[in-house]
Amino acid sequence: MPHFLFRSLSACLFTLVFGLVPAMRLTAQPGGSGPSSSLEVSYAHSGSADLEYAGRNAGDLSVGAFTVEAKTRLSLNPGLFGSAGLGWERYSIDADRGVPVPETLQVLKLDVGATFLLDRSWSVTIGLSPGFYSAGSSIKSDGFNVPVLALATWRASPTFSLSGGLRYDAFSDNEVLPFLGFRWQATPAMTVSLGAPRTEVAYTLREGAELFFGASFQGGGFHVDDAALAAPAGYPSLRDTEMAYREIRAGGGVRWALSPEFSIDLEAGWMFDRRFDYYDRSLEVKTDGAVFARVGVTARF
Repeated sequence: MPHFLFRSLSACLFTLVFGLVPAMRLTAQPGGSGPSSSLEVSYAHSGSADLEYAGRNAGDLSVGAFTVEAKTRLSLNPGLFGSAGLGWERYSIDADRGVPVPETLQVLKLDVGATFLLDRSWSVTIGLSPGFYSAGSSIKSDGFNVPVLALATWRASPTFSLSGGLRYDAFSDNEVLPFLGFRWQATPAMTVSLGAPRTEVAYTLREGAELFFGASFQGGGFHVDDAALAAPAGYPSLRDTEMAYREIRAGGGVRWALSPEFSIDLEAGWMFDRRFDYYDRSLEVKTDGAVFARVGVTARF
């Protein structure tokens, strides 16, 4: 199979499985009329692994990811719910000298969304995430992008809902992609979800304590314009182009409510796919698998 076709099919599958992550976060919860706000802070580290690019195997690479997200949800009227949030992400990449990847990737974005309740079973969510998605230690105007999500959800029963829609991202190899997911309350203690915000099985041990196992990801599309980033011999310049970064992981952890206002989640497992894809330059940097760990704290008010 040609490399470009394999890459496109992989991207489509990736989005079908995980594309609901931002969309489901934007979906307001119609559980009350007052606003609901939160602040989430997390740090994740995926370990060092051997890398491959341009037909060579040389060096290794690890990634540390720090994210902060503040968001609020509120009821605008009985059939309309809104959400707004501000997010910052910073990925610090530790790679051997000469490896064609940026040292830093950054995101500063505004998330806004609206959910319309059409009837007792159907709802539609529209979400936009205007912001700067840039490589380098500073936010650059060339990195401005506005990913858009359109999501329809069918609540088939009190315990099962199915969602699907489209995602547009100008920094993606496939600018418009479909996605699909579901959420199933299998038992009062067990929930199975596909892509909201991770593909997982979660089990409530007791009130305030939950175990979860499944797959998750981190990454996105970024604009790259770094004069110090040298392309391998025979490849075009890496100036003024886009790069798709992603990690796909499998693991498990625990979510623990320390109080009604504060909770912590701990996760660890194996990162089995990590790559930096300059799709317009036909250059891809990928690594072997490695362990990963993540800790997150959430405050609600």
